[in-house]
Amino acid sequence: MADNHITKTLLARIDETWGKPTCPTDWITLPSQRRWEYEITAKLLDLSEGDRVLDAGGGQGYMSYIMSGVCDVTFNDRHDCYCQPSAPIQKIIGSFFTLPEHEQFDAIACVSVLEHVPAGRRSDWLKKTHSLLRPGGVAVLTFEWHPSEVFDLGDGFTLITEQLKELWNVVPLKVTTQLVSPFKCTNSRGWIPLALCLVHSE
Repeated sequence: MADNHITKTLLARIDETWGKPTCPTDWITLPSQRRWEYEITAKLLDLSEGDRVLDAGGGQGYMSYIMSGVCDVTFNDRHDCYCQPSAPIQKIIGSFFTLPEHEQFDAIACVSVLEHVPAGRRSDWLKKTHSLLRPGGVAVLTFEWHPSEVFDLGDGFTLITEQLKELWNVVPLKVTTQLVSPFKCTNSRGWIPLALCLVHSE
């Protein structure tokens, strides 16, 4: 995890904007856990100036906004939920699965999305991630997770360690880093944020 000047810039932007009404996040209900997800994503991406980055399932667009102006950022979500200050980003509104595969990115950021992908489509989702990354490219995923038990997210989806292991057996993405949030859960679901750094491998 390099401590380069781009990473420092992104972390400073998070520090300056976190919790401000002009830069909405879900910080009100999940302050420590969610902030950790954005910060660890910024660190693990280890971006260089001008890198082409996809913010997949970008939601309100906070990660896109943080990276804007430093990198060539593309925001993607099924709906145009972007509600950050105006920023130099490209938007592709629609399903992640329909993104054109000639679009190639140096990095993909995906904050709290994988757990909401139906279990039967997760391997396809990760294969799509692989197809959108340039060789050597990095994808950083954070998601809600339970270390041992079947964990219902409230929408009928689950994600546990054994399911993750099965995914890595079928998807050509090498897991280089796996980090568990130091923050304990503050809700009744018992989830813990997990962060993974994945590298495109042939």
